[in-house]
Amino acid sequence: MRQERSGANSISYCVRSAFDRRNPLNWLIVVGVLLIATIVIGTAITVLNFRERALTNRERELENTVLLLARHFDRQLHDFEAIQNDVVRRIERSGLASPDEFRRQVSGERFHANLKGLADGLSDVAGNPCV
Repeated sequence: MRQERSGANSISYCVRSAFDRRNPLNWLIVVGVLLIATIVIGTAITVLNFRERALTNRERELENTVLLLARHFDRQLHDFEAIQNDVVRRIERSGLASPDEFRRQVSGERFHANLKGLADGLSDVAGNPCV
């Protein structure tokens, strides 16, 4: 029975000595595990920050692109309206009294040449010259 106690005591002593605070190997293992955990957490935070920054930059670029396209199409529509307003003013100044006179003037070669001259300086929405 004495031997059983000494055997149990030696096992208990070995288990206690493996987790002894004075053992430098235990400190090395604990510090190594903490270092690895710190590196993993730091890497995760860095990756998440980089992702967030990339998303913010892309969102800003898309907003800028939308603003540029909106300005472009506004300019195109304004140019188109300017031609229409000019044509309406010319027709009003000509003093047409009847629909037959209007048809005769609008269907003439000179009127179409004037329209072509107005439209040649502009381009359509797709960027191709108007014909």
